[in-house]
Amino acid sequence: MFSSCPEFVSDLLPATDALYNLGSMDKKWKNAYLSGELHFPLSSTAHFFFALDEGGGYPVLSLMDAVSSSVLMTWYVVGGIPQISWSGNIASDMIPNQTDTLNLGLSTNRWIKTYTRDLSLDTTDGHGLLTDVKPNIDNLRSLGSSARRWLDAFFTRYILTGKVTSLPTADATYRGKMIRVEGGAGVADKLYVCMKSASDAYSWVQVASG
Repeated sequence: MFSSCPEFVSDLLPATDALYNLGSMDKKWKNAYLSGELHFPLSSTAHFFFALDEGGGYPVLSLMDAVSSSVLMTWYVVGGIPQISWSGNIASDMIPNQTDTLNLGLSTNRWIKTYTRDLSLDTTDGHGLLTDVKPNIDNLRSLGSSARRWLDAFFTRYILTGKVTSLPTADATYRGKMIRVEGGAGVADKLYVCMKSASDAYSWVQVASG
């Protein structure tokens, strides 16, 4: 036991590998001051370490894989906002510590794309809440499909049907679809719906005219 603070001029090594502790559960060091890295060499194929870098003008703490020389995760603060980045996959649920309080991204810091199998939006009335939903390419995307259809649609304003200059050949792929044939100067617009008759023939039935 040292009665005063000693100074070392060489590495401090334990006499036996992986046997002695630096402190204990009831005798803990208050703070640790390091200028290099904190290593965890678990085996020849699993060696991880923490490294601190201030080269970018702010401190960055990184968790590194020494075997592959790759960065697994980094923590840093920019403009007073904590930041975190990582490589790889998340193997568990990601749950906020409070409900209806935290955001995934900000209006000024947005994710580029979100890939998900299901998207559940819960509100107090049990329905999802969305702002405007627009496709990224005009006249290409569908809302639902022939195999995955919405049950009902409720609107407070209007539905704008697609426009064509002439009707396509009616067949089963158009069954139940509405098309607006837009007339030129001096010609009224016409609204059609594709229907199947009792003889199983498909045709465009005019339902309105301008």
